[in-house]
Amino acid sequence: MWLQVVLAIIFGSLYVSWYVWNKYSFWQRKGFPYIKPSIPFGNIGDTVRQKTSLGQCLHELYKKSSDGIVGIYLFFRPALMIRDANIVKNILTADFEYFYDRGVYCDEKNDPLSASLFAITGHKWKTMRSTLSPTFTSGKLKNMFPTIKETATELENHIEKHANAGKPIEMFEVCARYAVDIIGSVFFGITVDSINNPENTFRQIGRIAQGEKLSVALRSLTLVLVPKLAKIFRLGFMPPFVGKYVINLVKETIEYREKNSVTRNDFMQLLLQLRNTGKVSANDETWKTQADGNNKMMTIEQCASQVFLFYIAGSESSAGTICFCIHELCHQRNLLDEAQREVDEMLRRHNGQVTYDNIGELPFLDKCINETIRMYPGLPLFNRMCTKDYPIPGTDYVIEKGTPIIVSLLGLQMDPKYFPEPEKFKPNRFDKGNEDFVPNAFYPFGDGPRNCIAQRMGKIVVKVALVMLLSKYDFHCMESDKPHELKFKLSTLNLSLLDDIKVKVTPRKTTMLGDTNKSAANGKIWHGN
Repeated sequence: MWLQVVLAIIFGSLYVSWYVWNKYSFWQRKGFPYIKPSIPFGNIGDTVRQKTSLGQCLHELYKKSSDGIVGIYLFFRPALMIRDANIVKNILTADFEYFYDRGVYCDEKNDPLSASLFAITGHKWKTMRSTLSPTFTSGKLKNMFPTIKETATELENHIEKHANAGKPIEMFEVCARYAVDIIGSVFFGITVDSINNPENTFRQIGRIAQGEKLSVALRSLTLVLVPKLAKIFRLGFMPPFVGKYVINLVKETIEYREKNSVTRNDFMQLLLQLRNTGKVSANDETWKTQADGNNKMMTIEQCASQVFLFYIAGSESSAGTICFCIHELCHQRNLLDEAQREVDEMLRRHNGQVTYDNIGELPFLDKCINETIRMYPGLPLFNRMCTKDYPIPGTDYVIEKGTPIIVSLLGLQMDPKYFPEPEKFKPNRFDKGNEDFVPNAFYPFGDGPRNCIAQRMGKIVVKVALVMLLSKYDFHCMESDKPHELKFKLSTLNLSLLDDIKVKVTPRKTTMLGDTNKSAANGKIWHGN
């Protein structure tokens, strides 16, 4: 008996040793440069132990190597980190056919909320992408613009109360409420008013999804890095009550509109077109659709998964961009003055009106936004799955089918090889025709066929808020606030602040328009039924 136990222990130990060696020698055997892993978390131990976020962990791994391609380990799973900007460009664009899937968790049958455009694969992704693309044309966005502007007016009014009272404002929190209100109105077709009622259920759902609990961190890691394990253990994209709430909310909205023939210029209305006809009207002025109760092209669950994607992907990233941009401008008064001067001049040309067309006349503000999302990308990493063997051009390496591909966006965009003095906020590095950076290293919205489908919407949301705030207010750093000394949540995949940025806000004394009260933000805008 004792002999059997001893032999079992010996052989068990030998097997475990062989298994660990076999897994952690994978890149060495394949001839790839690699970063030495540690048992049992591979190269992401600091993230699992809650010492750093995944985005920051991958950034540190990026800095440990000088190779364009380097092997890493996600627990026991081999993956390749791509550090060469030209190879990244090829993967996303010219050689997209080898990398068209993300390789993240998706379980449409048991977890319908997970089956968003971000996660679905193959032909199903291609069909959904081509179906949804017409929802973000210039004409469609222009029709949604009044809703965005109306919400920005509420943001401006809220900040005015703090400015008049001389109170500092927690910039990220208020910008997050603004972004959530826009998502609620434009994508879900509901009025939320998180700006004035921050404890509403819709806002709380976002807080749960972006929470700081260890369970949130482990779920996020597993869904992205070990999706097969997530599927086996039915971890779920979100806690069950979140999925139930979102699906019921979408169901109620769709049923109400179909029953009462309600038409509204928003994304939900375009989903209704898809659901009832299988396509979005090419006519940007056509929003109404005839409901057909017998032939639905999209289920309620499919509609819910798409709108919830924009909630998760858009709320904190848009809020962060607004907040980080103001944070950086506060620390360089000359840049803040230049941005305000440009906004004032644009408003003077257009009688104080902010429109879809004239916010395109702000090249310096565009550069400020680009520099912000370079330094603070909403999602600091992106991944792909190699779907067939890929010989890397100009090398002897072959990426085998099934290999996870990781790109540290923070790594690329903070690399002095690609962006001189990357730690400095320098909007003018984006001067057209005189760019002071390597374009192939700038991917805040990805690139190629699988880039962010809503990137133009995201920029509009950010830009309208900045235009309306910069036109009326001055922003001042708190004495304790220092640039680039920000701390981020450890539990989320996106770059989300741990401690908010407090900013002093004061009404501007003079503008190019004269009286600041003539700002274009004044007044409500009716946006249809």
